[in-house]
Amino acid sequence: MSDFWLIDATYLQLKTVELGYRLPNRRLPFKINNARLYLSGYNLLTWTNYSLYQQDPEVTANSAGDAYQNQRVVKLGIQIGL
Repeated sequence: MSDFWLIDATYLQLKTVELGYRLPNRRLPFKINNARLYLSGYNLLTWTNYSLYQQDPEVTANSAGDAYQNQRVVKLGIQIGL
């Protein structure tokens, strides 16, 4: 028995965040009832000591490490109610 291949694969991940701001109704032009600005992010940060073959601990790869990494997604948008 050997522990040569054992590694510490603990990690902490910031997966999903959404920030929003609802605009005041008195500042809205025309016939707009409500409006909301938002910023949303997915797979933003990963803290880990595991960097041997891949950076993201949730991605499975063979020993060659030829798997695609999880992509970081950031969205900025506006919701308008008429």
